[in-house]
Amino acid sequence: MSRDQDQDLSPLEDREQLLAYFRSGIKSPDQRGLGTEHEKFGFRRDNNRLMNFDEIETLLSGLAERFGWEADRDQGRIVALT
Repeated sequence: MSRDQDQDLSPLEDREQLLAYFRSGIKSPDQRGLGTEHEKFGFRRDNNRLMNFDEIETLLSGLAERFGWEADRDQGRIVALT
């Protein structure tokens, strides 16, 4: 499924609703791709504490600007770089 997508969070009432959700994410062969996802933890150098989300978002924004990477957003927040 794609990011920045409004989601219907109402409870499912039958099996077909669940299947329809998964079917809506099916891509045609020409849209398919293979990639990796890396989970990293950011730590501050000055105190070795884990960075909070705002600090990580600032870091990602700076990297995107400096290297020309595209920011991937979720609900308007930078969550990844491509």
